[in-house]
Amino acid sequence: WIPVSSTICPPESSPDCTHYTPTSPESISTLSHTLPVHLLIASYRDRLCPRTLHNAFDKAEHPTRLFIRVIEQRQKGSDLLDDAGCWDRYCKEYNKGCEAYKGNVFVYYVDSGTSKGPTDARSKLSSLILHDYLNPTTPLLAPVSPTDYCMQTDSHMDFSPSFDTSLIEMHHRTKNDYAVLSTYVSPIEDNGKDSKEVPLLCMVTFTSTIRNWGTKACKNLEVPKLTNSLWGAGLSFHRCHAELNVPYDPYLDNVFDGEEGSRGVRFFTFGYDVYAPDKVLVTHDYKGHQGNPVVHSWGRGASKKGGLRGEGMEDRVQDDKFMEDVNRVRDMVDVKGTERVNLLLGISERPGQPDVISKIRSSRYGLGNRRTLAQASEFMGIDFKNKNMVENKCGNLVWVPWEVPEGETDYGIGETLRRGLWEDEGSILSQPTVVVQPTPEHLYNQSFMMVVCLVAFIVIVVGMGKGRKSRRRKK
Repeated sequence: WIPVSSTICPPESSPDCTHYTPTSPESISTLSHTLPVHLLIASYRDRLCPRTLHNAFDKAEHPTRLFIRVIEQRQKGSDLLDDAGCWDRYCKEYNKGCEAYKGNVFVYYVDSGTSKGPTDARSKLSSLILHDYLNPTTPLLAPVSPTDYCMQTDSHMDFSPSFDTSLIEMHHRTKNDYAVLSTYVSPIEDNGKDSKEVPLLCMVTFTSTIRNWGTKACKNLEVPKLTNSLWGAGLSFHRCHAELNVPYDPYLDNVFDGEEGSRGVRFFTFGYDVYAPDKVLVTHDYKGHQGNPVVHSWGRGASKKGGLRGEGMEDRVQDDKFMEDVNRVRDMVDVKGTERVNLLLGISERPGQPDVISKIRSSRYGLGNRRTLAQASEFMGIDFKNKNMVENKCGNLVWVPWEVPEGETDYGIGETLRRGLWEDEGSILSQPTVVVQPTPEHLYNQSFMMVVCLVAFIVIVVGMGKGRKSRRRKK
């Protein structure tokens, strides 16, 4: 064990070098109980998904502020419990009063026979967040603000009591608006034990591409620890502007290895910093999930039978407009899957076709411009070209500075959305759009002022009523 620091600022920087909106303890306390948490779950024929919904609502301190989006991949014609339906079984087996949460859950059904892997499924969750951000008056589930919290996890999880409030408070302990809390989560057997030993992602290996390899551990952390930007898909907790700026790439068909490493690099280049949580709040049912052979069957071809058990896909009208742009461009994208990851990171090249790499890196699913790929390589201790981890980066790290462009008020979202999905096919925002979002401190102050104004209005109205009565009596 070695003593660790949360964030070490460069010598030339101020002690508070990260980009953080100063927030009073009173405001943090208020906001941690009120801000929405958008929970993103990709489920593949997972019989444990209903239990995960139950655990989330049951363990949250404020369950009605959870908005859960589920991409549920189920096999047609199956009578297996694995395909019985996440929401349906949650209602039947865990909560007879589930209608109270009907407005908090959106399930998008996918025929598991067409599944292109976990990365493809999770890209649909990113698209749902984008849709509800761009369409606040007609969301598929709930409006999304950049300063809301987005949380990605798996469909076979459990949570510590009041995990929603505790994660928001933990995020503030990073003193970094661009923090991403992420790690490989502890086993479900450790749930609720208030463990202060947390897994630390900091090492990779290479298969056909980059892959997270094992974990170290941190013990008795007082605040989250800055990592070398190795990110885990099983837990990611961040402001929603991170989900909007660094969405899942929808063209990584059949990618498993490469999913986490590539997104960690992208987070870093967009100015985000990955931190190991300072305590265990989310746990994973490794035995229950990995011991079920059905969940490992993706990619084995389309199903031949028709019809789903229970509330089937064919019985529901599903609006897939949230994937309209992605699907429109799909045939134009001539590099998909693992090769796309490798070209993005410089693991492989296309001699004589530098424009292909440029298209990938400059697209909305490419690299950011806050930090460079070379800086990522040095900070992470990874030689991408030679497929090698060249330096141990599990200990204390010096934060890599970047500057917020002058006049930027939307966390860079407008710039990101003006990027094309591929080549010059256009973007969602044809004209620059700046979404000015109030800071957490302002949100708290605005709420307070609204209360003050409402009280003043009531006093005035009551006073006017008393004045009228007085005048009538004088007459």
